[in-house]
Amino acid sequence: MKILLFLSLYTLVYSHLLPFHSRIKRSTQVKISNTSSTKVLIIGGGISGLEAARLLQQNGIQTLLLEARNRTGGRIWSIRSKNGLVLDMGARYIHGIRGSIPSGLLTNPIWDYTQKMNISICTATGEHNFLGSYPFDNISDSISAIQNWYDEYMIFVRDETRLLPSSSNISFAYYANLFAQQKNFTQKQHDAFYNYVYFTLADREGAELDAVAAKGYLDITSTHYGEEPVICDKGYMTITDHIAKDLTNIRLKQVVTKINYTNNDVVVSTKDGEVYRADYVLITVPLGVLKSKQIEFYPPYALYNLNVQSVICYPAHEEIIEIEENKSYNIRGYAYNGGGIRIGRVEISLDQGRTWQLAKIDYPEDLYRKATYYPKLFGGKLDMPDREQCFCWCFWNIEVPIMKLSHAKDIIVRAMDENMNIQPRDMYWNVLSMLNNCWHRLTITKQQNVNALKFDHPTVPALTKGGWMEKVKEEGGKLTDGFWGSGSVATTHLQEKKLSTIKMINESITRVITEEELSQHNKDSDAWIAVNKYVYDVSKYLKDHPGGIDAIVLASGMDASDNFMAIHSDHAKGILIKYHIGILKTNTTTKDALIDKTNTNTNTQRDIFLDQKQWRKAILKQKTVLNHDSVYLTFALEHANQKLGVPIGKHLYIRCTSKSNEKIIRPYTPISEVDQLGEFDLVIKLYRASGNRSAGKMSACIDLLKEGDTVECKGPFGGFEYQGNGVISNRGITQKIKKLTIIAGGSGVTGIYQILRHAYRDGIECDLIYCNKMEEDILLRNELDILQHVRYCLSRQPDNWTGLRGHIAQSYIKPVQDGLLLCCGPPKMMNSICKTAAKAGWNVHDQFIRF
Repeated sequence: MKILLFLSLYTLVYSHLLPFHSRIKRSTQVKISNTSSTKVLIIGGGISGLEAARLLQQNGIQTLLLEARNRTGGRIWSIRSKNGLVLDMGARYIHGIRGSIPSGLLTNPIWDYTQKMNISICTATGEHNFLGSYPFDNISDSISAIQNWYDEYMIFVRDETRLLPSSSNISFAYYANLFAQQKNFTQKQHDAFYNYVYFTLADREGAELDAVAAKGYLDITSTHYGEEPVICDKGYMTITDHIAKDLTNIRLKQVVTKINYTNNDVVVSTKDGEVYRADYVLITVPLGVLKSKQIEFYPPYALYNLNVQSVICYPAHEEIIEIEENKSYNIRGYAYNGGGIRIGRVEISLDQGRTWQLAKIDYPEDLYRKATYYPKLFGGKLDMPDREQCFCWCFWNIEVPIMKLSHAKDIIVRAMDENMNIQPRDMYWNVLSMLNNCWHRLTITKQQNVNALKFDHPTVPALTKGGWMEKVKEEGGKLTDGFWGSGSVATTHLQEKKLSTIKMINESITRVITEEELSQHNKDSDAWIAVNKYVYDVSKYLKDHPGGIDAIVLASGMDASDNFMAIHSDHAKGILIKYHIGILKTNTTTKDALIDKTNTNTNTQRDIFLDQKQWRKAILKQKTVLNHDSVYLTFALEHANQKLGVPIGKHLYIRCTSKSNEKIIRPYTPISEVDQLGEFDLVIKLYRASGNRSAGKMSACIDLLKEGDTVECKGPFGGFEYQGNGVISNRGITQKIKKLTIIAGGSGVTGIYQILRHAYRDGIECDLIYCNKMEEDILLRNELDILQHVRYCLSRQPDNWTGLRGHIAQSYIKPVQDGLLLCCGPPKMMNSICKTAAKAGWNVHDQFIRF
């Protein structure tokens, strides 16, 4: 079944615009298969439709845009009026302010366009309302006259400024007064005209019109004139033209009348009899067009009625109340339903739906039913006494003891209508990604150090971040897990008890191995480990282990269950079956000796912090956000004169405890100097939840870390080491090199940064190619720019990008006889680089090293 995704285009009076990609971030995400044959048809040539086409084409997807009118732009060009009074000018002007950006506009994508295109911004202000002064008695005549004067004035400005030298700085106010003198305006006409010019061009923060330079008005590529910005009249039209100019398939005057979608494709028919077929359809027309039934859908998916809805209004979002005995709080909100069906029941729960309390309901529209006559409102007759349907909100409330709230984790409300249809428990997807309100839930948090409760709503209005749903997503929770992403006692218990489904044992093996026998096999040539009460002889796997020989040898002769299960993938777990040799017989008297422990002895001051056998605790000293998904962490060691103890090229393990008390272990390579005292630095990429992808387990832990928290460390590990002066050791083999070619992808640059830095200092010829999706993803750029021969490669590059683009070509990595090719990044990227290197002439068996 093909999917129809409806997108509404909202344009507020003298406000900012909400294009496609801003809307799609907040709605249900639909994954479009990206193949050369995929075709997407977009209905509507407004800013949402244009932006959708641009984004899809950038990702290699074929698009065809249909627009009913003879131009693109949608509401950008709209003007509404009533009796000559302009009520809504759509989005004709670029609105905003010069200087700081208000918080409500921080996520407005229009700022990206204005910056990339070097277009300055302006907005209207209510302080100079030209409608407050009419040059004529009739409002309609006044509006028409002023607009005609403005058009003449713009021609006048263009003519007057055309011959001025580029250094001239004459304001719009000067020409406004000059124009008014030539027109012999009365004082009333002059004031009305001047205010209209100010209303159109001046700045919200009160910059007078004489501060806005007129010279360069027609040059929209100019960003500044002197210290003042150039104002571009009708700037949104320029934005529209900029988006549309690179689109290949736009067809105007195509009025869509029918959309028929089947299991194979979507068929779109127009008023002129044209028929278009596509794999997906994006509808970006205003919601009013859909409600007016101008487009017929087959099968029909019209939404005439809503499901039962109820919402908690109070406690308000982030409201704090003191915990007091013998006092209660009045929880209240509203409920409504579609089809005129009355709400019959509203109830709340303080134990996540196990028990419910009935709330009182007030129906304000019942007051009209008690009327003995037909009241007239706004010129129409209100016949409520004859109707049983309910079309308005009802309001509910319930008194709850505050002490009872203090023992609850949340407040949940649900409603039921008179037909016994109940509000759904969980949210569900529908074609409009709306009108699916499930149980409304507020979380309750006890405030630290104060005897108070804080309440959080699911989300907050508009594009502002906030609410418990945002927190769940940031922490890696899943909103559709049945417990609002927070889990429950039952689900947490099940998750802790859940075992790996990967088969790791040979069921035909029945040999019993004692702990004493296991402990004797702890050498390079004879290494046994125990995982989940089964014993494995991994001696033959030592040289092939990606983490180096030491990582296995140090865990040999003991129970390595926690470390192995936390670090390794399902593929690595499946490999163990080949090395399974027996079943471990546990002995309670020696069990503690076999289990890896955290060292808590801090009495002895050690020169080296890390230990390969024991976990040691480090304290987070500073946490700095680098970009949208990366953080810079500084950890304090046990004392100021202590070194971390990670040689160049090796790594350490970090262990954190998740919210479900699961031990999470990941390898990281420090970026700090090897001889740094008292602390060490890490740069870590965070894999947060996005769409259907859940957050990484360690990412969720790192995201929650705050200054003063501790993590556990163990190491060093790794089969590669740069020993200095061009000497490297890889899996026990030492060689001297003269050149290093390094390819890093994303956060993989942290794995090779120490090697690159020290090799560069030793005079080794180094060539780094650093690959990322976008320019803002580049990490350690200031540090890398200091080094020579660093090239950046982007897969989604801006128009002015001068670096490498796309995939790594053979010509980028020419082979050398006395060098190595190091690669650190995602597994798919490293596999691709290995194949490219082999084709380019590298001896990948001896020269290609992946981290």
